[in-house]
Amino acid sequence: MSTAIEIHPDGAALAEAAARHFIRCASEAIAARGAFHVALSGGSTPKPMFEKLGGPLRGELDWSHVHLWWGDERCVPPDHVESNFRMVRETLLGAIALPDAQVHRIRGEAPDRLAEAARLADELSHRLPVEGGVPVFDLMLQGMGGDGHTASLFPTTGKALVRDRFAVHVIPPAYVKPQVERISVTAPVIEAAREVHALLAGAEKAEMLEKVMHGPLELDVRPMGILRQARGQVRWLLDQAVAAKLPR
Repeated sequence: MSTAIEIHPDGAALAEAAARHFIRCASEAIAARGAFHVALSGGSTPKPMFEKLGGPLRGELDWSHVHLWWGDERCVPPDHVESNFRMVRETLLGAIALPDAQVHRIRGEAPDRLAEAARLADELSHRLPVEGGVPVFDLMLQGMGGDGHTASLFPTTGKALVRDRFAVHVIPPAYVKPQVERISVTAPVIEAAREVHALLAGAEKAEMLEKVMHGPLELDVRPMGILRQARGQVRWLLDQAVAAKLPR
């Protein structure tokens, strides 16, 4: 694993840097393997990046070789306000008009959540390159909640410790609002990615970030620590507020 830390002055600079790294990573993957497979994240932090990719930077990437996936999804219909897919559709997909075959959404509306997790795991295994028995993304975008969760792998649920499946059904802890079930990829998939970009912003996450990066590796307490076990390049893209408690 190699690690890089970038600290940007504000959210706009963070979004610009993240979009540029996305394009760089995609271009390298397309040149090397003919396709770019990326797992997107939800939340507010990546939204400005998606807007840049679908706006002023849209022409800097050959989208015909890009496959969009999601690292997790809430169990809601794709047009629901809480849907991670909906956010990407509104900020990016409407601008680049990818064919359906290149958009691999998690079917949050599926009535059988366990079956949908199994379907996602099977699609990952058959559509992505597999190395060491694990499907490999070219890039995974990861965020972090204030409780240290990443994707939908929450503390104390045991889901961050799952090693025998590539996707799981998640019932979040009671403190998570809205209390909506999730489907998420698991730690082995995150660890296997060629690159992981962690996009984090906000002073409210500064203390947790310091613990994740420098504290004990306790994955069922701080699941974001999974990134410390990654085999590929991990790039921490931070604003100044979230990086305030990191050692200089």
